[in-house]
Parts: sequence; C-alpha cells; structure tokens
Amino acid sequence: MKKTYGTYSRAKLSELVKSSKRICAMSIEEAAITDSVKSFPKKTLENLKLNHILTASIPKEYGGHNLGLIPGTNQAMLTILKNIGKGNLVMGRILEGHINAQLLINQYGSEKQKRLFAKDAFDGRLFGVWNTQADDGSFLSKTGESTYQLSGSKTFATGAGYVTRPIVTASTKKGAWQMCIVPLIKLL
Repeated sequence: MKKTYGTYSRAKLSELVKSSKRICAMSIEEAAITDSVKSFPKKTLENLKLNHILTASIPKEYGGHNLGLIPGTNQAMLTILKNIGKGNLVMGRILEGHINAQLLINQYGSEKQKRLFAKDAFDGRLFGVWNTQADDGSFLSKTGESTYQLSGSKTFATGAGYVTRPIVTASTKKGAWQMCIVPLIKLL
C-alpha cells in the first residue's frame, strides 16, 4: 500500500520538489535582471503560484496540501525553499516568509482565520512575517469594539510592496505580544 501524508503521496511531494528545481533553473536569469531596489522577480512569483507552491502549506481541510504541517513533509518543504533560494535569493526569502506565515496561521489561528487566510492565499495574496524591529518597537492599541491601531516601525519588511498579508508582531498596552495579519489593500 502506498503511504500518504495528508493529501500528498510521496510521488506528490516529489512532484513539488521537481517543480521547485524547474523554477530554480528559470529564475536564475530573472534574478540577474531584477537585482535592483526598483524591481521584483514577478515571473518567479507567478511560477510559484502556477505550481501550487504558495498554497502547499495550507491545511488539507482548507484546500492545501499540509506541506510542513505534518510529519513526513518537512524535508520536501526545506528542499523547496533551498531550490527557490538557489535560483533567486530574494524569492527564496519571500517564499520562506510566506510559508512561515502559513505555518503560524495553522498553529495559532482560529478556524475562521484559517478559512479566511487560506482563501486569500488561493486568491493570490502573498503572506509574510514582519517581526524584527528597532528600539521604538511596534504597538497595538484597541480603538473600538473590533478595531485596532498598529503603530511603530519594523527594521525588515521582506516583500514590502508585494506582500499583502503580513503577520506583524506588536506589543499591547499590558506588555503582551500579539501577531496581527494586516490586510494591506485595506490600509487608509
């Protein structure tokens, strides 16, 4: 009997890894062309979407493939990250943040949040984790019954301008930490 991991058989894991190798080979040329502050590896990002790599780390029950979420899938996840980073380090970093965000949502999100953000990923939204900050930090304040204000700064925001669903960490008035997923298309 063929052993499966969630929605993946070993053959499916192998297929994802092979896709990442093909994307690596194609992205090397684009990496040289887009190696500047004012450019972005859009073709590589599109290839990640087309090959379902951006939705692979979403739980099976929300349409994903459990990559990195269940035993037996971590090696494939790490190999995919290595392959993409080898072809284009910028996109490797962005993919790492996107996958980390998916893993955090799975670990700490409510069922409603998991459904919502899985849909966002399938709709092409790019996720990231913006955690590192300077001494002034980031703060979350409640401004209404279900509204909050996020203030402060981060020293790194990998994928800024392209990531539309960053997880941003901030401290609360009581000194606790909170992860916030900020839908950037709704910013004022």
